[in-house]
Amino acid sequence: MSLEDLMNSRAMRNFVRILILMGGAVAVVGVVLKLLSVVGAANLMVAGFGTLAVALLFLNALFPYDVKDDNLARNMRVGPIWNFAMRSTGMSLAALMIGVLFALLHWPGGKSLLLVGAAALVFSGLIWIYYLSQRNQF
Repeated sequence: MSLEDLMNSRAMRNFVRILILMGGAVAVVGVVLKLLSVVGAANLMVAGFGTLAVALLFLNALFPYDVKDDNLARNMRVGPIWNFAMRSTGMSLAALMIGVLFALLHWPGGKSLLLVGAAALVFSGLIWIYYLSQRNQF
């Protein structure tokens, strides 16, 4: 099995989805413990939000999407606009997660990372709106 086959496999996608769930759970626990001023909460937040950012980046931005695995994708007419929208959404969500982490821990650059992530997410939303409007014209 080559690396490309491994990256496209359903098991790898499920693994990344489990990483998203685990990272989200650890991030929520870290935020709650940070609100309660428990020692070590920052470490949990770094682990949770870092895992979320990496998992979202890999899931949406780096994995090529294989249409033959998904009947819904075949009906959606997946093309280059859809692939670009998925990649831009993944990168903007990763930037937003890191911005939330920096802002919650009061690290320098947190507000600018939040601004960049939010602006990129708005840009991704506009790409999705364009894709959905083009898809209905066929």
